[in-house]
Amino acid sequence: MGTPPIDIYAIADTGSDLLWTQCQRCFLCYMSKHALFDRRKSSTFRNITCGARECRLVAERKPANYPPNYCSEDHEKPCVYHYSYADESYSEGLLVKETITMASTTGVVVALEDIIVGCGIKNDVGHNSATRNEMGMIGFGRGPLSFVSQIAPYVGGNRFSHCLVSASADPIVESKIYFGNGSEVLGEGWFLHHWLIQKNSRTTTL
Repeated sequence: MGTPPIDIYAIADTGSDLLWTQCQRCFLCYMSKHALFDRRKSSTFRNITCGARECRLVAERKPANYPPNYCSEDHEKPCVYHYSYADESYSEGLLVKETITMASTTGVVVALEDIIVGCGIKNDVGHNSATRNEMGMIGFGRGPLSFVSQIAPYVGGNRFSHCLVSASADPIVESKIYFGNGSEVLGEGWFLHHWLIQKNSRTTTL
C-alpha cells in the first residue's frame, strides 16, 4: 500500500467491507510487530473530504464523540469513520484514497489507484491480535467499500478465491488470494462452502 509501496498484513474478513490499517500519529493503537503506515511518506495518499461522494459510504458510521453536524457544517473537513465488528473489535480514523500494489498471476506488478481505505488512528482487534502480525483488516464483503467490489472493474468481475495459511504462521509464509477472472477453483480436491450472512432479517447466500 502507498507509493513507494509497503507490505500490509491484514486480517481477511468476508463479513465486512472496509480495508483499513493502523496509521502514524495513532491515538490508541494495539501492539503490532510491524510499523504503522506513515501517510507522509506516500506520494499517492489522498484525503477524502466530507463533501466527497465517497464519504457518504460511511455516513452511518461516524465516531460517537463527533457532533452530528460535523460534516454538514464544513464540507472540506476530512471524512471520518467508525467501523465496528461483532467481537467488539473496531477501527476509527480517516477515510482516504491510496494506491494498492499487487502481483498478477502472470507475475506483472499492478498498481490500483484511488482505492478507498481507512487510515486507523484508534483501533482494537481484540483476540485477533494474538500473534501481533496484524496491521489492520481487509473486507471481502459485498458492499461498495469492499476491496473485492472496488477492484472488480480492473480484474474482470466481483469474485475471489483463496487458500489461507494459519493466522499464527510467519508472515513470510504467504496466503494466496485470487481476484476476478481466473479466480475460479477447478479440478479435484477443492471444497466449495456456501456462507450465509444474516442482514436486515434476510439471508444471502454467497
